[in-house]
Amino acid sequence: TEILELKNIYKGIKKINNHNTEKFFLALSRLSFGMERILPRDRIIDYITGLESLYTESNELKFRLSIFLASIFGNSLKEKENIYNSINEFYDLRSCIVHGSYSKKCLKLRRNYLNDKYTEILEEYLRRSLRSFIENPDNFNKDNLIKQVLK
Repeated sequence: TEILELKNIYKGIKKINNHNTEKFFLALSRLSFGMERILPRDRIIDYITGLESLYTESNELKFRLSIFLASIFGNSLKEKENIYNSINEFYDLRSCIVHGSYSKKCLKLRRNYLNDKYTEILEEYLRRSLRSFIENPDNFNKDNLIKQVLK
């Protein structure tokens, strides 16, 4: 269950060093906030923010986040391309939501991705990322993330 999963996450916190603690807790709080939200748009904002806190540090956030998630969770080239493209779309959708944009592109993104099905996919990426972070927090520094991309 989700409660058991959260308990296991908290047990794993002991492995995290001080440098990574803030990243982890921001991601964990965003997962928790997102799980409480009713509207998919609010959940998407929380989940993307949580993933950003684990995988990125500064500029080129959308690109880095998409590349890192595709590299880590994709098994085949096709799967990596799909993950890369979907994270880009989610990131753009999040921007549309936070900036209140209803351009043609934003309307299409809202129509395609602003639903429970796709929000749950994004939630799962954040859950898997938090589990991975607990198992090996050092994998989430910039240099190690880049090494994973280059594997």
